[in-house]
Amino acid sequence: MYQNQRYASLLFPRPFSALYTYVIPETMPNLQQGDFVLAPLGRGQEIGIVWTINDQKPNFPNLKNLIQHFPLPPFSSAMQKLIDWGADYYFFPKGLVLKLALPTKEAITYAPMDEFYSLKEGIDYGKLTQERQKIIEHLKTHKAQKLHDILEATDVSRAVFKAIYDKGWIEKEEKPQIFLKDIDYEYIPPVLSESQKEASVVLQNQVRDAVYQVTLLDGVTGSGKTEVYYEAIATCLEKGKQALILMPEIALTSQWLTRFEKRFGAEPTLWHSGLTPKTRRENWRACLEGKAKIVVGARSALFLPLSKVGLIIIDEEHEPSYKQEEGVKYHARDMAIMRAKFEQCPIVLASATPSLETIYNVNKGRYHHLILNDRFGGATFPDVKIIDLRQINLPKGFWLSEPLLKEMKLNLERKEQTLLYLNRRGYAPLTLCHKCGYRVKCRQCSTWLVEHRKKQHLICHYCGYEETIPTICPECQNQHSFMACGPGVERVLEETRKHFPEANISIMSSDHISKWSDIQTLVAKLEAREIDILIGTQMASKGYHFPHLTLVGVIDGDNGIAGGDPRIAERTYQLLHQVGGRAGRADLKGQVMIQTYVPEQPLIQALKKENRHEFVEVELKTREEWGLPPFGRMVTFLFSGRNQNEVIKIAQQFVQAAPIVEGIDVLGPVEAPLQFIKGRYRLRVLLKIKTGLSAQKYLSLWNDGFKMKSSVTIDIDIDPFNFL
Repeated sequence: MYQNQRYASLLFPRPFSALYTYVIPETMPNLQQGDFVLAPLGRGQEIGIVWTINDQKPNFPNLKNLIQHFPLPPFSSAMQKLIDWGADYYFFPKGLVLKLALPTKEAITYAPMDEFYSLKEGIDYGKLTQERQKIIEHLKTHKAQKLHDILEATDVSRAVFKAIYDKGWIEKEEKPQIFLKDIDYEYIPPVLSESQKEASVVLQNQVRDAVYQVTLLDGVTGSGKTEVYYEAIATCLEKGKQALILMPEIALTSQWLTRFEKRFGAEPTLWHSGLTPKTRRENWRACLEGKAKIVVGARSALFLPLSKVGLIIIDEEHEPSYKQEEGVKYHARDMAIMRAKFEQCPIVLASATPSLETIYNVNKGRYHHLILNDRFGGATFPDVKIIDLRQINLPKGFWLSEPLLKEMKLNLERKEQTLLYLNRRGYAPLTLCHKCGYRVKCRQCSTWLVEHRKKQHLICHYCGYEETIPTICPECQNQHSFMACGPGVERVLEETRKHFPEANISIMSSDHISKWSDIQTLVAKLEAREIDILIGTQMASKGYHFPHLTLVGVIDGDNGIAGGDPRIAERTYQLLHQVGGRAGRADLKGQVMIQTYVPEQPLIQALKKENRHEFVEVELKTREEWGLPPFGRMVTFLFSGRNQNEVIKIAQQFVQAAPIVEGIDVLGPVEAPLQFIKGRYRLRVLLKIKTGLSAQKYLSLWNDGFKMKSSVTIDIDIDPFNFL
């Protein structure tokens, strides 16, 4: 053992929080905190990150040596702080949070190399065919080229090149891959309105000052928020820093990327579920090595190992899709704010319908507030019309009112586009026997099966169970007695085709769009005006800009207004406001028509009057009365298992063991709204915590010494968004 022996404590991407200590061998004299290493773990080997380095020998016997040090830039101290904070705040093992930042081992062990080809000197090529001559002459004047460039320049086949290479006339050399996109912050600066200029100057100065600051960029739909934060990105590039932009994945379409490329001359580095494993590996390495200048991605991009972060942007910050519902239940917006704090850089929250938590923080003076009140380029706001369905006798089995159909007909005559919005997938949400009232339920979940007529199946949207539509009722034995109840987007499509048989109609829902490329194709068709009427779920509300879309019809404005979810009113308002904002975003005047049976409902009235402040004021007052976020904190515990009695017993014992603390209420256990999912019985316990008290300290105290049965699982969700 050499003098001044050092020891490394590692964190592994495994489901535990403990650090494991190893001897740093003499072959790794420059090892530092944040480095990636290979170390023995159990009976195998594992890649981990050096979390700390110590000179004093720890009181552990038989310490093992590290095996390999990977020649990569270190994991930044800001990222280490983010992992530590996320594990503590969301009450998950630190190693599981780290795993979010290390997608695959191959991203670390992989050495990105490019192959270059050049002519060997002193070769007598003899008589050559015309195609072989092209390659030889090209390589005489263009040395060390990639195969793709050679074939493109000479217009010859790969087989011809291989034949020459096999003769030994060409040599290959591998060089480290250069992953640099030619992004130019001065490429084509946009023409901004006065209000946009004022907002962009504020954000640019924040980037130049390089200090932590949270700013809400609050702009009405179509106000040009994207162009404003582009200028902050340009300043970030000018300073030699990296910018991270988070977006709802569905909004990462060709439209946004085209706007970006028009401004900066190249596409950004992307991070979303549609990437191939090879591209994900390359992009991850580019982030770590500082080669990716601007990164745009879905919520998981938050954990990319950027080393020189100068700006973070959360687009559509109100979106519930930023909350991860599986595994580590984190909220990407909230963790991004903490990352900005650790990176000491500004963060921008952009939205036309900010979350109540964000508005509350603005009101408290914690966040800076920038407002864009006008649509860009003189575009006007759409007119909002409420259709009272109590005064209209809709024919049985039909869902489009006469006033809406009339406007759709006029829109088609003007060759303008229409969006019909209904946040229900499939054909019908319920199938029942009209003789005895029997309802077809899932065999594994306490929910009705949804009819999907295109597939001729009934499908559970929670576990994926499918069955064919029955012809005989199992309850009363009547044949062909089942009927579809209520509309889904497929049923609206069927009705729309009856009214407008000549129109080009498409559906935008997750049942019909399964891949990222499908979204790109559909958006391209809408831009090319190949679609007259689009019928969409909430997917259609995500920031799209279609100049000829002038009419939005909300089929069921009451869907989502009632329910046991404390965020339901806020979410419904945001969805309806956002989907209405798709209308009239260019020169043409837009119109939004909302069908409802409760037009007097405050939410509907706020939409009609375009008065967000009125809705927010009422909703915040209600939240304050009940001690709900942002005036308090919530934590949910979801107990589940195959044995119902066992789940009840464990949940009751858990609640009985709860410490009594003033300001913390333990509610439950009660059956979850969906009592069964995938054959597992579910009970829920809810914590309501007054502002100023630590949920984490309370949970640590509560969990100490409590033993769970392996047959019962418990999911803890800090700041929950899903109450099903």
